[in-house]
Amino acid sequence: MNRQLHSQGVGATIPFPAIVAALIAVTVIIVGIYIYRAVSTEVTYDPIVIATGSESGTYHALGKAMKRVLEDTGDFSSVVVQTTDGSVENMRLIGAKGATADLAFVQGDASPSTDARLLATLYDEVLHILVSKAAAEDIRTIHDLQGKRVALGAAGSGTRQLSRRVLKHFGVEVREDLVMSPEETAQALFDNNVDAAFILSAIPSKLILDLADRDAVRFLSLGDAEEEGDEAHALELVFPGIQRETIPRSTYIRLPHKAIHTVSVTAMLVARKDLDEELARSVTAIVFTSRAGASGLEGTELMVARKIREDYDPASVTIPYHPGASAYYNREAPPFF
Repeated sequence: MNRQLHSQGVGATIPFPAIVAALIAVTVIIVGIYIYRAVSTEVTYDPIVIATGSESGTYHALGKAMKRVLEDTGDFSSVVVQTTDGSVENMRLIGAKGATADLAFVQGDASPSTDARLLATLYDEVLHILVSKAAAEDIRTIHDLQGKRVALGAAGSGTRQLSRRVLKHFGVEVREDLVMSPEETAQALFDNNVDAAFILSAIPSKLILDLADRDAVRFLSLGDAEEEGDEAHALELVFPGIQRETIPRSTYIRLPHKAIHTVSVTAMLVARKDLDEELARSVTAIVFTSRAGASGLEGTELMVARKIREDYDPASVTIPYHPGASAYYNREAPPFF
C-alpha cells in the first residue's frame, strides 16, 4: 500500500511535457514584458524637440540648458533644440496639424491654442521700450512714436505680437513698422537707423546692457513712475496675461536715469496636448529639481534659471495644464483626490 502511494506522489501527477510547456510560457511572458518596456521607453523619450527663440535670446539659452540636463538623466537620449522667431511660431510648431515640436517656450499673453498644454510658468519677461539717442529729445511718451520708425520684433515673435497690441491700444500708428531680430534691433538702435524699438526680455538683458554701456539708448516709460493709474496700469486691466512692471533706476549701469513704468508677461514652458503623460510629468519635475548650480539649468551663466519658482495656479493662466504636469504638482495630495 505504501509503495503504491509513493509512486503516485505529487510530482508524478504532472507530466514532464506540461512542465516544459509552462516554463516556455513563463519565459515568453517575461521576454514580452521586457521588449514592451524597451519599445515603450524609446517611443516616449526619443527624440524630444524643444522650440525656443532667436540664438541670442533667453528662450534659446534655456532650451540648450534643458537639453543638457535632460540628456544627463539618461532617459532622454536625443533632445533637439530648434531655433525659432519666438512665441507665435512656437505655438504653431506644437499644433495638432503637422506638429514638429514636443515642447516650446511661449509668453503668458500668447493667443491661447487648443493644441497647447502648460507644463510650467517660469519667470517674468519685461517690455523694454528703447529710444535711440538721436531721437530721445523728440520721443518722451508712447504717443510720440506716432509717425516714427519703430522696430517691433521678429515676424513670428511674441515681442511683435505684444508691441503691436500696445501701439494699437493707444492709437499710435508708426511710419515704418520694422521687422527685425533682437540682434538687428540692437545694431539699428546703436547706428540710429531706427527711432525706437520694443525688446521683451528677462532682466537683466545682455543685449540691452551692451546698449546702455555704450550710452546708445534711452528708456521710454508708460506713464510717470510716481503716479498710479498710468498707461501700464491700463494695459494690465485690459489684456489677460499682462502685468504692471517697474524697471528700477540704474538697472543697466547708469540707465535708466529714473524708474520706468512698463509691463511684463510670464515666460511659460508648454507641450503639445497629446504628449505622453509620464513624459510630461518627468520634464516638469526636472525643471524644478534641476534649476540652480553648474550641473543644473543655471549652468555657468544662465542666472534667470534661479528665478524659476514652482507656482501651480490653474485659475491664473490662459492655457490649461497638461495632465502629466498636474500629476507632478499634486504629487503630495492623498490618492483619493
